[in-house]
Amino acid sequence: MIRIMKIRPIQSLFFGLFVMLASCVFCPHAAQGYYNPSTGRWLSRDGLDESGGPNLNGFVQNDAVRLIDYVGLCCCCCAEFLSIEGVRTFKTPWVFGHLFKLQVGMYYPGEGTTAKGCTLKWIETIVEAGRPTKGPSDVMIDAPTSDQARFWRERKELCGTTETVSIPDAPALDRSGWHRVRTVDFEFILESSPDCACSSKSIKATAKQVLTLDNGVMDWDHSSFTTD
Repeated sequence: MIRIMKIRPIQSLFFGLFVMLASCVFCPHAAQGYYNPSTGRWLSRDGLDESGGPNLNGFVQNDAVRLIDYVGLCCCCCAEFLSIEGVRTFKTPWVFGHLFKLQVGMYYPGEGTTAKGCTLKWIETIVEAGRPTKGPSDVMIDAPTSDQARFWRERKELCGTTETVSIPDAPALDRSGWHRVRTVDFEFILESSPDCACSSKSIKATAKQVLTLDNGVMDWDHSSFTTD
């Protein structure tokens, strides 16, 4: 229900909603909540919850010049492809490892009614002899300030378009110690919006990295990065 405290001229703001110049303002269709132009904030939580980013009172990722969301919900998001590309080795005086990019493909079939977009799970399990096993851990949840999570949050999600998000990573082993073998198992899962008619509900890709330090020297012959 829309309440307007004062009737004064309506101004159209560039980010796609109308406001009353009064203490109470409204969104078109009264779909998702109220907006306060004096503070530049929504008064209610984003209907996307954490899927829309860490700012639960934000609007279109603070990029309202290019993005719109006139009913306060995202489009349907469908998983299209998931691939690991550009694998290559690298080394510095202190670490060595592999570089790769996770390519995440999605499409947004018109305007949906879902409050949840696609979900990406980035699960890592790290095993090294003589050390506690780390994981399985979902980087997107357990490391929200990581580069991986940042690249994922910055996706555009424009209705009626396709989108590919490229997420780089460089898992490495430091060159301390004499003999070390570390294995990292990666599991990537891209899930479509749960209540949308997508051809694929989820897509999975896996990879395994093995890094070996022998006599304090990088052993590339016994190091590898393999994908499914």
